[in-house]
Amino acid sequence: MGIEADLTQLKLDNILPGWSKVPGRSGKATFNVVPKAQSTRFEDVVIDGGPGVSIRGSLEVDQNGDLLNANFPTYAPSEGDKASLKAERGQDGVVKVTIRGEVFDGRSFLKSAMSGSSKDDGKNKTKNIDFDVDLKLGAVAGANGEALRSVDLKMSRRSGIIKAFSLNGKVGRDTPVSAEMRGRSQGQGRDVVILQTADAGAFLRFTDTYSKVAGGQLMLAMEPPTPDGSAKEGLLNLRDFSVRGEAALDRAAAGGAPWWHPERHCLLGVAG
Repeated sequence: MGIEADLTQLKLDNILPGWSKVPGRSGKATFNVVPKAQSTRFEDVVIDGGPGVSIRGSLEVDQNGDLLNANFPTYAPSEGDKASLKAERGQDGVVKVTIRGEVFDGRSFLKSAMSGSSKDDGKNKTKNIDFDVDLKLGAVAGANGEALRSVDLKMSRRSGIIKAFSLNGKVGRDTPVSAEMRGRSQGQGRDVVILQTADAGAFLRFTDTYSKVAGGQLMLAMEPPTPDGSAKEGLLNLRDFSVRGEAALDRAAAGGAPWWHPERHCLLGVAG
């Protein structure tokens, strides 16, 4: 059975990594439906969602509508994406996702994946999907014109809790950035994600945290999110950096304020 669907009024929130859509944005899909004994397969899927948005491939869902497998040789859920995606649910229920490509805007997916599940307000119930992600990309586009290049990311989530996380890439002028989860497996008590880079300014711009830091050593230690959405503690350590173009600080420096020095070590407690 061939289907053509108008997706304009549909809302999608990371049904697959990075695939989000707000109601009102134009979009259409065509595919062939192949009913099977215990599942339904969607073949020859072609999804167009506006300029540059194109997803082509196939997927299969079980009787509950949960994903069994997906294969999208063309996976561009955002304009400018050049990637492919494969996903398969194992007998243990874990969905293994593999993403490869040249360029990908992964901000939406990472924000969703790292946030656990949303709180149940009676209106919005999010099913926690257990998954393992293996992602290797030439570049991940970020905010303020920054990009993370040569990205190698691995992440595992179970019942809404991040169980494993590692990231390697380059930011700014080919400055390494790395992150890993440490904690119980090393006998250190609670799990903590440690992220480090020698170009704090580029990383803060990439994450759209603050745009006026130049250079600097950054070390971030933070508790991973949990399904209850509660605030987590962390520690952000910045040193050997400069702040440029911040009017309030420029006025303070010009007035000879004794507490300000552009190269001063900065230690911040972070909750969020």
